[in-house]
Amino acid sequence: MHHYTARRPRMLARHTSKLPLVLGVAALCGIAASTQPLAAQEVPDWAQEVEQRWWDAFNAGNSKRLVSLFASDAVALHPSQTLRGNERIEQFFTAVFLTASYDCEWSVKRALTLDQLATVTSSARCNKVPERGDPESISLDMLKVYEQQDDGSWLMVRAIARPPLQP
Repeated sequence: MHHYTARRPRMLARHTSKLPLVLGVAALCGIAASTQPLAAQEVPDWAQEVEQRWWDAFNAGNSKRLVSLFASDAVALHPSQTLRGNERIEQFFTAVFLTASYDCEWSVKRALTLDQLATVTSSARCNKVPERGDPESISLDMLKVYEQQDDGSWLMVRAIARPPLQP
């Protein structure tokens, strides 16, 4: 195990311009992991716990609690926009929760850890109740990239959802 000082630069911050490469590696790791029987894959406790906190905050419509699970320089990717940093991500989720409430049942599909990085894929079936209009059922698939912090915790550094959420 490597020990790093507090001065070490954030692993992904150095590679911001290489985001497609990072996501490509994550996708390839997911493909490689999918060749193993599903029963042989274990989802680490930390991944289940952080996902539980994320979905609890999402279902509660609590954008502050939700954004606390992101690193300060996190990026959330959407087809029409790229959200950079906690302030912008919080603004986005605040707008999402002003237009609808959600009640989602979720599960972690796969988690793959490589050094201080991990990819976690999850899916959810959600009841979306808009402020105006009829309730609807939606499915969300998410890919999140986490980075382990110096204190051992894991914070999200990249996230993408399909279908994308709309404020």
